[in-house]
Amino acid sequence: MKNKLEFAVKKVSVVTFLYFVVFLMMAVICHFAGWRLRAWFVQMSVIFMGVAFFIGIIMSLLKSASSIKYIFVVLFCFAAFIIGGIFLFFMRVSLGEEAVVTRDGKKYVAARTELMGVTVKYYEYKNFLVSGNVVRIKEFYDFTADEYNDNPVTTYYDEEG
Repeated sequence: MKNKLEFAVKKVSVVTFLYFVVFLMMAVICHFAGWRLRAWFVQMSVIFMGVAFFIGIIMSLLKSASSIKYIFVVLFCFAAFIIGGIFLFFMRVSLGEEAVVTRDGKKYVAARTELMGVTVKYYEYKNFLVSGNVVRIKEFYDFTADEYNDNPVTTYYDEEG
């Protein structure tokens, strides 16, 4: 049983590390190509790596023969859920929501964030995994002045942003 657990810990660690390296390489390649990874892919990758890291830590703690290991496992799980929940909340708020929209006859990725109003930034659509990293259109809906503000402040940008 102990050999299987050690093998599983090594396998989870290796797979997580390889996924992190591939994700990092994709982000660097996208940056130099003038693209950006879509928010859903970044969120899913961070969640996958976080869960795999969490599983690896728990499996490593369970390898020890001490009876105090269960206290450490419970404390680690509690801390991970609290810190992880806060991290996921801020990640979700900072990345916002994305949708593929057609505007002015072109496909865009609309990235929507909310903080004292709604800001929608339109990036050039490339495919389901990446989009352009230069803002083409920016709309700001100011709800502090009027709750039902349907007239956004729209800014159009050229090819350079």
